[in-house]
Amino acid sequence: MTTAKLDLSEQFRNAGGVIVTPEESAYPDTMNERTGYPTLSVLGNATVLSQQGIGLCGARGSSDSGLELARHVGRISADLGVALVSGYAKGVDSAGHVGAIEAGGLTIAVLAEGVGKFRLRPEYSGLIDPLEQMTIVSTFPLNARWTVINAMERNKTICSLSQVLVAIEPGERGGTLNAAQEALRQNSPVILVLSDDPVPPHVAKLMKRGADLARSRHELEDAIQHAYAPATELPPIGQGALFD
Repeated sequence: MTTAKLDLSEQFRNAGGVIVTPEESAYPDTMNERTGYPTLSVLGNATVLSQQGIGLCGARGSSDSGLELARHVGRISADLGVALVSGYAKGVDSAGHVGAIEAGGLTIAVLAEGVGKFRLRPEYSGLIDPLEQMTIVSTFPLNARWTVINAMERNKTICSLSQVLVAIEPGERGGTLNAAQEALRQNSPVILVLSDDPVPPHVAKLMKRGADLARSRHELEDAIQHAYAPATELPPIGQGALFD
């Protein structure tokens, strides 16, 4: 057991991975009491974590219009010069990352498992070296498996690294709703993206707590511009190769 853990740690370091603790200057200021100051395992440009980006959450089975809007959020983040911060699931997460990467932007993929479980998804094949633009982050042990509890904890990190959270088609329960609720608890702006009428009760409750509603690409752009003051400069990218 000890040998396996050492092997995984060595692979992580050889891939350019770094461990960032709360005591280090590279640790994001926005990781606060609510996140519990977790230690971060990072593959890629760790300095980008200190620049608050645009958070994105949504379901794996989002509608076609929801996926297109998620992709557009990625393009907006690239245009503003900030990172797209999301999970690393199929559906909305991947659509956002791909949109940002295609537009020449940066992304931060926050895992609900250990970095040792990371593999490049098929959605990113065909892109020119997407890992040059993507930073991989986890607050869990290198070999930790995905769990529902981890996914909910992961949402805290996404929200903490984001200036504003865009929630695509939140359901009555699940990770998207949880992320929106967490962002509101952290006093961050939340933009809820819906295309259907009427507004469902669970969305209305979020709006009463201060979340905004966007029903079109134009409304989404305006809401992000209103909520976010873009960074003028981001540090250079330096992404190491990942281990097999």
